[in-house]
Amino acid sequence: MAIRVPVILLNWNGIDDTIECVESLLNQVNTDPIIFIGDNASNNNEGRQLESHFDSYPNIHIYLFDKNHGFAKGCNLLMQEAIHLYPETSSLALLNNDAVADPDWLWHLHQTMNSTGAGMVGSMLVSYHDRSVLDNVGHQMLSSGEIVPIGNNAPTNQYLSQVTNFGSCAAGVLYNRKMLDQIGLFDTYFHTGYEDAEIGARALVAGYSSIYCPEAVVYHKVSQSVGKIFDENYLKVIQKSIYYTYLKLMPSLLLLWTLPGILFKLVAMFFLNIITNQRHRNRIHGAALRSIWNDRKLIRQKRRDFFNEITPVSSLNVRRQQINWVSFDMKRFWKFHIKGEKSQLEKVV
Repeated sequence: MAIRVPVILLNWNGIDDTIECVESLLNQVNTDPIIFIGDNASNNNEGRQLESHFDSYPNIHIYLFDKNHGFAKGCNLLMQEAIHLYPETSSLALLNNDAVADPDWLWHLHQTMNSTGAGMVGSMLVSYHDRSVLDNVGHQMLSSGEIVPIGNNAPTNQYLSQVTNFGSCAAGVLYNRKMLDQIGLFDTYFHTGYEDAEIGARALVAGYSSIYCPEAVVYHKVSQSVGKIFDENYLKVIQKSIYYTYLKLMPSLLLLWTLPGILFKLVAMFFLNIITNQRHRNRIHGAALRSIWNDRKLIRQKRRDFFNEITPVSSLNVRRQQINWVSFDMKRFWKFHIKGEKSQLEKVV
């Protein structure tokens, strides 16, 4: 009997992408995906069009939201509904609507979770438009607190082994139901962006692992959704999200341990942005820091709630899994400031 797994995806003004995505789910082998589609108040009655298009499929549930809840809350609403309708489910999958999954994608995620007991299993995310390069294969955290993708724009043959990482990208991931029951769903502090980075860090601090499964392949139309909202304000929100996540989740000793390096980086980046005529980056950081200061009471409360619910792993354990920010940022400086390359997000505008 095929394994039944709820799969969550959101549509927002991307009906053609969504139809192609769902068709790839309908072609999955050895699994029986139960597909939950949420329409985030798209234009042109796209939700109704999706209802009409998939009307004959009993394993597809479509929900028309009366407003755009963003990614985090939209996914939460669908995951809650999936758990309500299928309380016996042991896992929940998420797939971006601008992605297409290989036929054995869900099977490989499920098998890897069963064999490892991981809290989450992530996919090999390949560029839809250039299948020789990767979007990413998961997340890593710098010692300055930033969570960044692994393998962005690397050749697809470079990451062919199963490894543990700092979290999985929600563009194609399987979450362990037991883990979600303990640590919760996405934090709705986030709207669109960084929510998957935060839940990966939250899971790790709570003692769960994130595994990269190279056999589970997804072809991703990179930043198809983010490109619709990408601007300087979006960058401010992402920078604020980095600070929020680190202050909310990291053990106290680790915060003290890494604080000098973080402060040094802030000062160094301030002057570097002036020298390289990137003053808008200082604007972004300044706005993010002011916002975090304004949210300090909320962060303290969420931090207390989190550490009251879980027994955290040691600060040393988390620190060992962080990447030294100095070496990472030197490479990033060479790539973007010396060679003049653009980041994936900058390419969409």
